[in-house]
Amino acid sequence: MLPPNIDGAIVCMNSPFTMSVDDAASALRDFKPKLMHPYHHRRSDIPKLKELVGKDDGVAVRIRDWY
Repeated sequence: MLPPNIDGAIVCMNSPFTMSVDDAASALRDFKPKLMHPYHHRRSDIPKLKELVGKDDGVAVRIRDWY
């Protein structure tokens, strides 16, 4: 069981080496952090991630320039 009220998550996503966009979105829907920063996300479809996570779950996806 996941702890409630997770404020933030830093999620590594860069298929095929880590999570795909679909896997990352699924994880975010499961533990619902308030804020998510993807990193190591070069060539990942960030708009698709935002679409899959959706706004109804209350997860804010913030993009930073990691490179």
